[in-house]
Amino acid sequence: MYIIAIDTCRGRGSVSLTKSGKLLVERNEPDGGKLAERLVGMINSCLEEAGCSFSNIDLLAVTIGPGSFTGIRIGMAAAKGLRIATKIPLIGISTLQATAFAAQKKLKPEESIISVLHDAKRGQVYAQRFTNDKTISSIKEPELLSLDDINDYLAKSYLTVTDSDFLDNINNGNSKLAKISFTNADVAMLAEIHFSENKGEYNKNIAPLYIRPPDAKLPKNHASA
Repeated sequence: MYIIAIDTCRGRGSVSLTKSGKLLVERNEPDGGKLAERLVGMINSCLEEAGCSFSNIDLLAVTIGPGSFTGIRIGMAAAKGLRIATKIPLIGISTLQATAFAAQKKLKPEESIISVLHDAKRGQVYAQRFTNDKTISSIKEPELLSLDDINDYLAKSYLTVTDSDFLDNINNGNSKLAKISFTNADVAMLAEIHFSENKGEYNKNIAPLYIRPPDAKLPKNHASA
């Protein structure tokens, strides 16, 4: 299965083309401010280098957040545009679930719970707990927690993973700690699993996962425009 995976949620952009779990080509843009103008070109560049066209692609995958508000909007707009233009199925993957999937290899089968904490800035974290199974099923909805409130997550997990260094000075209780970042290949592999498991339920409810409302709001006189 050929999969194009797009991630723009982390202040930078990445596009990859994989086949049957193997990374064929990847393009990265470190400047999040240039993603809007370069993302489509990155996708086309991946296809060109691999000698493929959209007719070869079986699945599109995009990260839906949480993360950079602007990045989420850019990535999802591009992915939805491609879905409409090409009729290729689209799967949305949260950055929290992708991190849990990347961390899964660090657990034994009997170690059943993975907690993921992403830095949300302002002394807060995006938090979600997952089961250590094939599809990385969520145990509860993602939450926005203060750093003072994460001990519960640490106490009830076999492994707690994060994308930054803010856990370095926190008492980890009985949970193992690891700093792990997901790759676009992880996003593609997880999307393929969801595609096979969902039996046609893809393309539905592909909505951004913000958790915290955006800082920028429309003026009241434009709210209904």
